[in-house]
Amino acid sequence: ALDAGNGDAGVELSYSYGFDKDSVKMLDSLRAGARLGSQQCLIKLENMYLGGNYGQQKDKAHGACYKTLRDELDLFEQPQTIPDFDERCPQLPVLPYNLP
Repeated sequence: ALDAGNGDAGVELSYSYGFDKDSVKMLDSLRAGARLGSQQCLIKLENMYLGGNYGQQKDKAHGACYKTLRDELDLFEQPQTIPDFDERCPQLPVLPYNLP
């Protein structure tokens, strides 16, 4: 579904990788969806870094990056890709997935 341009599929895919505790693929799927303009993926990434969830290091500045991108999206124009996504919110080192 991601390959077909459905960015929201990144959230569902991330849940699957979360069950497998695969941090790399989980973040890759969320970032792929966010790149396609998925607000759901951007919210999940924002919350992940604001709260230090899913084993990722808490980083308020990085979380705010995803919020800024989300705020810039036009809710009525879909799909809306973010071509400079990787430059504006570069991927941080991925930590092992763990739950509290």
